Amino acid sequence: MGQVFRVRDSALDSIVAIKILARGAEEQDLIRLQREAKTLAQLNHPHIVRVLDFNLTEAQLPYLVMEYIQGRDLYSLGNSSLSEMLPVLIQICKGMDYAHREGVLHRDLKPSNILLDASESQVKIVDFGIAKHFSSEVDTTSGAVVRGTPAYMSPEQANSEPVDERSDIYSFGCILYEVIAGRKPFTAESSLEMIMQHASSPVPPIESDDCPEILKNLILSCLAKDPEDRPHSFAAILEVLDSVVAALPRPVEHKEEKPEEFQKADTLFLLPEEKQDKQFSLVQLAVIVLPLLALAMVLYLGNLVLQDTKSKAETQKKGGGAIKKQAEGVTLNQSKIYVLPDAMKDMKNPKLLRVGRDLAKQERYATAIACFSKVLSEEPKNTGALFGRADCFMRIEKLDDALKDLDTLLSALPDQEEAIELRAICYQRAGAYEKSYRDYSRLIALFPEKDSYYAQRAKLSAIKDDLERALLDVDKAVALRPKSGSYLRMRSSFLQKLGRYDGVVRDLSTALGREKNNSNMFYNRGSAYFELGEYDKALADLSQAIRMKPGRADYYQMRARVYEKLGKAELAAKDREKMKIDDFTLKF
Repeated sequence: MGQVFRVRDSALDSIVAIKILARGAEEQDLIRLQREAKTLAQLNHPHIVRVLDFNLTEAQLPYLVMEYIQGRDLYSLGNSSLSEMLPVLIQICKGMDYAHREGVLHRDLKPSNILLDASESQVKIVDFGIAKHFSSEVDTTSGAVVRGTPAYMSPEQANSEPVDERSDIYSFGCILYEVIAGRKPFTAESSLEMIMQHASSPVPPIESDDCPEILKNLILSCLAKDPEDRPHSFAAILEVLDSVVAALPRPVEHKEEKPEEFQKADTLFLLPEEKQDKQFSLVQLAVIVLPLLALAMVLYLGNLVLQDTKSKAETQKKGGGAIKKQAEGVTLNQSKIYVLPDAMKDMKNPKLLRVGRDLAKQERYATAIACFSKVLSEEPKNTGALFGRADCFMRIEKLDDALKDLDTLLSALPDQEEAIELRAICYQRAGAYEKSYRDYSRLIALFPEKDSYYAQRAKLSAIKDDLERALLDVDKAVALRPKSGSYLRMRSSFLQKLGRYDGVVRDLSTALGREKNNSNMFYNRGSAYFELGEYDKALADLSQAIRMKPGRADYYQMRARVYEKLGKAELAAKDREKMKIDDFTLKF
């Protein structure tokens, strides 16, 4: 398909990676490269490789510029211990959880697409070439052609059936299995045979004495043939992995030898180093193993490792088509206990609060929740702990739990700004738009000079298609922050839907005075000029958008319409031919 080069950016004096298509590459390869560029451009996460540019060479060859990762792929860890692998697995989950929240499926998750930096501590997920956005109405990688890597391919993906987040979770289950068992879940002499095994063969048992039962059950759950039997989110998997980290046996230390070991917060979150040739007595072994066996028995007998919550589907109008985005969660069983590490159990509440906040910043939400819960067990109305725990619950999509904590907090402090805002966010995520609107209205009454609250309330009105009410709020936000490009763009989008194209041109012209490198604004202003019949101005804006982003089919589509109005049929035909560069053409 092409080549990837390690190069030096002479302007910035930095090393980057360039993926460039070969001459004569297939059209499908061009589509894949552009899809990867578009997908990565919308993702900004420390565990996903960053895209820096996408353009055409003078010879009209597409190329993609990405950050360069100095290191190796996941296979480099070889036979590492569980304590060494868990931080890596957790980082993969965080990156994939973020991608899914942004509506992106990877569809080719495998060890070679997971890079580790030179220190082998920082994870980067790469190769989104066959990724798919939830909102895509057209998918040129599906149908009769099976795309992906057979050794890590979900049964539904192998059968060319529709896929969602749980297909990536199946692939992650294959990675987990390989990491723990030291081999792939299925092996075969041909790809077809391997695909058939994924579709119908039972998963071989994991024969590893070092693997906790809860982790084995998680792997089997991820590798369930029926997507409904798998976890519905990487956030739920993160909870289990956090529990495994907390349950790992810690080496016995003598306090007199290391009196300051647990005095600093940053020492609390490191995984224990393995001690070579460490001998345990039968009593020590029992102390470590029996609690894990008891936990495993409870989970097995009750079949309570992971329970699916009912999924929610939300349909919003966007542009000219209906975009469906499924928001699904998973909860652990009701007996799930957030484990507080032994090192923290004797801490006083003020210190536990600080530690909990530090853990939350590190996205270690399960252990942070344990800290806040310990404080609340002694001080049920501790507002700091209530807010901290609610924030963690919100981030792992336990919205009902978050709302309970926030209601308790606000019953004591009804005007607490951060708590009202967090509750408004939870209501919005839960689809309770009226309640979210009510909370933002309360915030506006308390803090009438906060422009962001008007903007958020405007978005809620727009969701309910009440654009006139949305305009009133965004007008107030613009009045408070007249130089905000985001507010001007928001207002222009509302005006465009209402057919008030003069206002669209006004707002986007102001915004472009400050953000000259935004191709979408040129496209949207050009579209407004088109509706106003000012075709020469429309042509100038759309041509500028295409110069900035030559791979966007919607830009060519709109310019073709302008050329037709100007009587330039040949140029319109050329633009329509260029639209084939993009696999999302049919949605425009």
